[in-house]
Amino acid sequence: MKQVKNQKFYLLGEAYYEIGDCDLAKTYYAKSLEIQPANIEAQAALAMAQIPKVAKTVNELSESRSAFSQQITFLQTAIQRLPGAVLEEKSIARHPFYLAYQDENNKSLLSQFGTICAALAEPIQVKLDAKKVVVDPSLKIRVGIVSSFICNHPVWHAITKGWVRHLNLDQFELHIFNTNGAEDEETILAKSRAASYINCGTNIVRAAQNISGHNLDVILYPEIGMDTVSKALACLRLAPVQAVSWGHPETTGLSTIDFYLSAQMLEPSKAADFYSEELIRLPNLGTYFEDDPVQSNLPNLEALGINPSVPILLCAGHPLNTTQLMILFL
Repeated sequence: MKQVKNQKFYLLGEAYYEIGDCDLAKTYYAKSLEIQPANIEAQAALAMAQIPKVAKTVNELSESRSAFSQQITFLQTAIQRLPGAVLEEKSIARHPFYLAYQDENNKSLLSQFGTICAALAEPIQVKLDAKKVVVDPSLKIRVGIVSSFICNHPVWHAITKGWVRHLNLDQFELHIFNTNGAEDEETILAKSRAASYINCGTNIVRAAQNISGHNLDVILYPEIGMDTVSKALACLRLAPVQAVSWGHPETTGLSTIDFYLSAQMLEPSKAADFYSEELIRLPNLGTYFEDDPVQSNLPNLEALGINPSVPILLCAGHPLNTTQLMILFL
């Protein structure tokens, strides 16, 4: 009965966090921890909930950052009190995504959390290292791409597709690992360029074993923070060199990620101070982006219940289709 009640409070916390009510989410995560103080997953969830999706005031923003740091300290203490505790994969898959929307230097906070994630991932790392098989070096550099967005998605079009289409296959052997994302015509293109393509699913241990078994020289993550499976895998050392790009434009705070691939035109002069990784400024915008033809379409605003005579602000940050566009009125 006690376990059922604990799970109920935890799931209520998850539900309220999902809809953006961080206050109620924190309340129910805390109730869950009152019943089971050693629940690492609930402790990590409570830490994430300290960061509001939208801070209402400057004070709330500042207080949320302090509360997040404090909860991370509590999480670290809880882990130290439970040596040999069973790893909860959700704990290393979580990421304080909404920190990126705060105009602050998040390196310290994310490094603090990244240290915990790496520690929680250590049991998996030990098993992987024990099974590691050394193979003869290939004449080509073996590059792996790990992403949930090997499909028609902004991360694919802005970053990953350029890698896939323009890496010199005479020099590089490309292996693509889809972390259970959608598959479409862009996936077919990716498969045509790769020496291997695997949809490695959402089981962290199996996916890590699969990737590690390919004996890669380099792993590229187009983003870390949007997809939970990629985030969990990034907590592990699956290749000697591991790099992330700006699909989620924020440092990872993970010691397992060596380089952050950005661009000269995206970074100010002291940008390296914001990254736990070594910042690589690629020339110009640092990416290859295709100029796809666009056909204009004049919408019937009145039929949509929109007054065409008033100013309209169109927020098209993620325009995969018209239903995903948000129209705000001034």
